[in-house]
Amino acid sequence: MHNNCYHLLSDAEVKSFRKQLLDFYENTKRNLPWRKDPYKPPQKDDPDDRKKLAVQRFYEVLVSEIMLQQTRVETVKRYYDKWMKTLPTILHCAQADYDTEVMPLWSGMGFYGRCKRLHSACKYLAVLPAEEIPTSPERLAKNVPGVGPYTAGAVLSIAWGIPTGVVDGNVQRVLSRLLALHCNVTKGKPNAFVWQMANLLVDPNFPGNFNQALMELGAVTCTPQTFNCPGCPVSNICKAYQEKIAIEQTDNSVRDVEDIICQSHQSISKNTCEICSLCEPDPPYTSAEIWIQSRYPLRPPKVKQRIERAIVVVFQSQNSETDEKYFLIRKRPTGGLLAGLWDLPTVEIGEDPWPKDMQLAFDNALSSWISSENRQYIKKYQSCGRSTHIFTHIHKTSHVFYVLADQKLQVQKEFYWISQSDLEHVGMCELGLKNYRAALELRKRKVSSLKDHRRTLLLPAFSQMKEKAV
Repeated sequence: MHNNCYHLLSDAEVKSFRKQLLDFYENTKRNLPWRKDPYKPPQKDDPDDRKKLAVQRFYEVLVSEIMLQQTRVETVKRYYDKWMKTLPTILHCAQADYDTEVMPLWSGMGFYGRCKRLHSACKYLAVLPAEEIPTSPERLAKNVPGVGPYTAGAVLSIAWGIPTGVVDGNVQRVLSRLLALHCNVTKGKPNAFVWQMANLLVDPNFPGNFNQALMELGAVTCTPQTFNCPGCPVSNICKAYQEKIAIEQTDNSVRDVEDIICQSHQSISKNTCEICSLCEPDPPYTSAEIWIQSRYPLRPPKVKQRIERAIVVVFQSQNSETDEKYFLIRKRPTGGLLAGLWDLPTVEIGEDPWPKDMQLAFDNALSSWISSENRQYIKKYQSCGRSTHIFTHIHKTSHVFYVLADQKLQVQKEFYWISQSDLEHVGMCELGLKNYRAALELRKRKVSSLKDHRRTLLLPAFSQMKEKAV
């Protein structure tokens, strides 16, 4: 049992933490296109060119921060450069058509809701006078669609030098260890406390650099499993590391270890301290070697992945004059998984078992898309097997079929033929691209003709068709 003062830093420790973290950032920061000096927030009386520069800095950081959520820096660099060349300002982004100009720039990076949020934010900001863009993270997150607390804090501190904290997954882990928070810091009171400490610790003079340093520390040094405590610039302040050292040097219980560290907080009156209500009960002690990663932060229970199944069909046709290949796509529904993205023709099975007769299931799928008089334009088809795609909470398995069709094949209004050269740039969901590539890879292996029943499914509805060469 310990009191809440155990999770606080003294004024001297806060000062040292800021300096050591900023020194670390200055010595190790990567040269990235969105890392520039901040501008002051635009004021009503500022010259127009000054306002323009401040808003441009805001936009650059907004784009980079939304891209960096769930995506590695090296990948973001490529997408960021392409984005800024095509949509160099907030106004360019706001006026661009989402489907044909914005989404294609994001295609392949995944987590497409981020792209929609970025476009929504730019459309809102583009009509605001520069001086009316909110300068507090609370107002920015509340008023601007697509901007949450983390994005608001990151953009304001990095772009405009406004002292405000940020909390992402890396910061949660770093502060959990720095302050020895043995709890789930992603929600409830522990999460609120982490935000409180992030705002308290942020350097008032260099908030942007401080926040980037804190996130960088979590990304490269204080990682979930392979962290480097001896090489950490703030290990002398980190309570989790001090606990580990104390355990290695003594035979004390966990409570005694906490008491040893708490002795450094003599400046805090005991009368102001209450029993900690944040931390969970101590787990059974195992060893000092895994002390940090097994306790800080406390991992929330894993959410069981939902299993979903679908039948996916890759339709291909070819222009007889140009030999260019075309593929059939359509938009997914506006709600649910991958909402509004381009995908291959798909029949969702959901959590139900696979149909016992896959041939019949495939035939039914074709019947729902293609009229009986159009079936004569189906030249060849085959099963390509199953592919798996893992989402955060969904384990998606697709049974993929390949169909070679004549260019005369008529399709329903919601389907579109798109050239192979445009397919990977139209804003196709990664799931669709994965299934498309899998089908084409199988085709490259010179799959056998329809007569080979071991490799190809011959459906009852097509059994009387005359076989045509591919």
